[in-house]
Amino acid sequence: MEEVKEAPVVALAGDGGGTSLDARFALFCKNDLSLDDSNVSEQAKKLFDELKVLLVANASGSGTGTPDEIERYWFAFIIYIVRKLNESSTPIKKGLTLCQVLRAAKLNVTDFYKELMQFLIKAGSIFSNLYGGDWEGRLKAKESQTNFVHMILLSK
Repeated sequence: MEEVKEAPVVALAGDGGGTSLDARFALFCKNDLSLDDSNVSEQAKKLFDELKVLLVANASGSGTGTPDEIERYWFAFIIYIVRKLNESSTPIKKGLTLCQVLRAAKLNVTDFYKELMQFLIKAGSIFSNLYGGDWEGRLKAKESQTNFVHMILLSK
């Protein structure tokens, strides 16, 4: 009879052997963002599974922030990207806003946009495979960042 092997548990260095990365992402989606079985939740889990290895590899080699902070950024990036790419194909009248995602992840918008560009560079090939070559145009991350910077300047 064939023995069934369990998938390895992926944990970041700062985890201390606690819950797995998968479980923390699921808890973030369910508890912090109240995403249960929505389309956004399913797509976020799929994207997370694709990016997990990249996250673990970059968390240990990154000099910017703690593993927990890096993890929160990546969770927020995944939700933001899934939400924006869904929005571009069919307009969503209600749902998560960037502000809600950042509040749940305990991040500020200025740092989010700074780190987002680096994240998109690292994960660009994965996005191309999942969403097609036009994902960057549909995401409009650079335009969104520019609009944010202009709003900051206008408010001064």
